[in-house]
Amino acid sequence: MLRCSKRDVSAAARVIREERLDAATVEALSDAEAERLINPPKEPKPKDDSYLQPDYDALVERKAKNRKLPVKLMWIEYCEQAAGLEKRAYVYQTFCEYFAEAEEKAAQLTRQELERAGADCEVLKQNARGRLERAAQLIVGRVVER
Repeated sequence: MLRCSKRDVSAAARVIREERLDAATVEALSDAEAERLINPPKEPKPKDDSYLQPDYDALVERKAKNRKLPVKLMWIEYCEQAAGLEKRAYVYQTFCEYFAEAEEKAAQLTRQELERAGADCEVLKQNARGRLERAAQLIVGRVVER
């Protein structure tokens, strides 16, 4: 027995109806093709010029320097700045979604940089018998400041 949610069944039924698929066509689909039909890749929404576009990179950097800084405070500051420039401001939820995307992008860049630099290095210490033993293993990396 296959277990899946009503939502997934409804999404599959909708795709089958819209694409006019028959049973033979559905069975012939690869997993990747079926996944693309049911969950198509999201296209980025075009940015509306009537909204003030925050500098998310600067906000992510600011948040990284002060981990206790609430995102809501940055959003309030953004709203005040937008009002001063007579521009529209994103609602809090949208602001948070874009901020999370920027944070993830920054984290991926940092991880990629560390993976490229990633040479292993062992830290050795001398035990009571005079033998060298492994105390730790480090991954040498460098983080690029932006």
